Amino acid sequence: KDEVNQTADLVVIARVAAKALGEVQTSGEGEDGEKPVVRQHEALLKEGFKQVGAGSGGYAVYQYNFRAHKLSPISTSTLLHVTPYGPSITDVMPYYLVLEFETSCDIRDKKWSNSLANLELRPHKWEGPQVLEGYCYQGAFFSPHHFAELKE
Repeated sequence: KDEVNQTADLVVIARVAAKALGEVQTSGEGEDGEKPVVRQHEALLKEGFKQVGAGSGGYAVYQYNFRAHKLSPISTSTLLHVTPYGPSITDVMPYYLVLEFETSCDIRDKKWSNSLANLELRPHKWEGPQVLEGYCYQGAFFSPHHFAELKE
């Protein structure tokens, strides 16, 4: 895939994740018209995101198998990094999202017979995975500059 198509695919996945995160409800009983509690991992699991890691401050990593076309037998593994991003806006906590296709950054020859000296002499071009970052607020995905405008 070319770079533009990959980034466009990540935007599609970001919108799916944002919609799911818009369903997160951290308080409530489900009584008296209040929404029942919906945990982040539960909301994302409904959309196909499997939690594969977590860290401090609410950070979590999810894996998602993306198919560019619904009938395609080939899926691409995608990582979603989610972190709460405070302070809250009108009592709703936004999320900072980073999406990346889970691909190897190592483009060296896979032959271990190559010496390190030969590897150092050749020009290296580091190619990392395609990455998309942005913010999720009330079920919508925003690019960083659009989110900055929203906060003002």
